[in-house]
Amino acid sequence: MKKILCWHLTPQEVRETHYPIEKLIHWEIRCGFSEESYFSIYWFKVGIPYDKEPINGVALYTVECSEEIANSLEKFLLDIIGGNIVKKGYRTFFAGANIERDNISLSDLAKKIVTKFNAGGEIWLEFDGLSDEEVQTLFPSKSLPVAN
Repeated sequence: MKKILCWHLTPQEVRETHYPIEKLIHWEIRCGFSEESYFSIYWFKVGIPYDKEPINGVALYTVECSEEIANSLEKFLLDIIGGNIVKKGYRTFFAGANIERDNISLSDLAKKIVTKFNAGGEIWLEFDGLSDEEVQTLFPSKSLPVAN
């Protein structure tokens, strides 16, 4: 069984590729205004590290984004995925958020974010427990093996 990271995917590429949801262990939507100013929304199957206990939900971090953009992102995500906002350092957690992991929902979320914030966007997907055949069908030119 293999573990891979598929990166630098466009929302359209994700939309057009069905993948085994049960083997998805992490997704991330990365968007940027420049190399210095960007944000990321991410999810981990086992929960997002928060102190000693993980939070089940989605997290957001921003780098060199204005407070106005950060607040707008929080509100936008809260309206779409719900959850309870918990803040720690530079990260905002949406504990208990409604997490969709299928290709259509994830692609649509990325497109909404890119459009709303006029930011370049890409999706990263990490899978574990894949067969050799599954690895070959999942973005072969944009995937890397990950050591277990």
